[in-house]
Amino acid sequence: MGLKSRIYLIDDDAAVRDALIIFLEIYGSSVDAFVSSEAFLGDANETNNGVLVLDIRLPGMSGIELQTELRKRNIDIPVIFITGHGDEEIRASVTQEGIDFIEKPIDHEALLKCIEAALIHGVKRGSAE
Repeated sequence: MGLKSRIYLIDDDAAVRDALIIFLEIYGSSVDAFVSSEAFLGDANETNNGVLVLDIRLPGMSGIELQTELRKRNIDIPVIFITGHGDEEIRASVTQEGIDFIEKPIDHEALLKCIEAALIHGVKRGSAE
């Protein structure tokens, strides 16, 4: 199974980020990785035809705050949240909006399925429209 897609990955944990880059590139994705929401925002207007894999807890702007900011800027990109802190309240909040949520350690098969679904369903999955 090949994922010919662009993945925008934001995670402050270098080990997680590096492992996911290698894994996703093996499956044919192009990966742009960022250490923070703020770093991603510098390139956010250039995002299209891809999927954002986003850690919920980041230093500075959290993943949820970034998603809110992207909506304000009318940047529509499917989001898959990842977290090492499986808070049920956060899970309920994001999954209620149709956004995928995966806990660390990442189940690679589950991540691939979420990315494929996001690419098929496109931007409207997680939007508030």
